[in-house]
Amino acid sequence: MNTLGSPNVYTRTAIQVASGLGRVPVLPMFHTLDQISLPSSVVSRAATPSLRHLDRLAGHDLDEAEEPRNILSTLRQAVWSHAAAVAADDIRIVMNTADNAILHYLYAERRTATPVQKRFIVLISAAHVFLYAVLREVPTTGHMGRILVTRLRAALEDADAIALVWVSHDAALLWILFVGFVGSGTAEDRAWFASRLVEVLKRARDVLPPERCTRENLQQLLTAFLWRDKFCLPALDDAWALWKRGVT
Repeated sequence: MNTLGSPNVYTRTAIQVASGLGRVPVLPMFHTLDQISLPSSVVSRAATPSLRHLDRLAGHDLDEAEEPRNILSTLRQAVWSHAAAVAADDIRIVMNTADNAILHYLYAERRTATPVQKRFIVLISAAHVFLYAVLREVPTTGHMGRILVTRLRAALEDADAIALVWVSHDAALLWILFVGFVGSGTAEDRAWFASRLVEVLKRARDVLPPERCTRENLQQLLTAFLWRDKFCLPALDDAWALWKRGVT
């Protein structure tokens, strides 16, 4: 008999309600990662490529990268757990753990956020969209999907208010915009993210040699964060077609 199912449902419901409302969950986690054992192949694949590049987003405040790195690492474990056909209840625990960490990160009380914190808030807002659109497979046209994408747009617009916040961080910005593109359930949202994605790609083309401005290199850059073929490959095809249309 499955003893995880019922508490898992309560946890998932509490977390998804909190995600919809934009707040820290009211209920504690019933089950945590230390109560399950993921295959070693899942853990090792989730560790590659390294997420140490997030340190660049932190600048001199390297401690700021630790929690976001842990969140992305947990989400990668969920990606590879799906691929390895890990038990559904265990996958839910991994996703709920990531969701809970995201909510605490985004909605913890802060004084005025620094530019570094603003970058990570946007990054984790994108990770939240990825979790629901790509891992939980919530319809992008549904209420939850649209709420999370709207919040990501708002976080981006807030961070853009600091002129230098994304200087030298185009890789992270590309992934964030790509996730917004993947998760968009309306034509207006999709066009908003697509136009900005193409703009950053054009900026890269102006400073990089032609041999580095390839679809393969873009995919490699995106997979350095979070990626799942099932949803990301079709979106990359669409985004690359838009990019090529804009440069020909």
